[in-house]
Amino acid sequence: MPKNTQTEVPKEKKATPSKQERLVRLANARVPKAVKSISLLGNLAAYGPTEEQAQKIVSAMQIAVEAVADKLRTTNTTSQPSTFSL
Repeated sequence: MPKNTQTEVPKEKKATPSKQERLVRLANARVPKAVKSISLLGNLAAYGPTEEQAQKIVSAMQIAVEAVADKLRTTNTTSQPSTFSL
């Protein structure tokens, strides 16, 4: 069997981002999208939802936001800025 004459060049390893670096990257990408999507739900008002329909929409959003808040909650009680960035 012929031997491989090419020499192996070791690949450079990229530094693995820390959990905090990944958090910042993902949050900066995801939170603005979530805020925009929530904002777009306001456009449903143009279709004249009933009070019951509006309450169901608001209730579903509140439940989802509360679930996320429970996961993220810390002792930090400062108010959120109007624009999101970590």
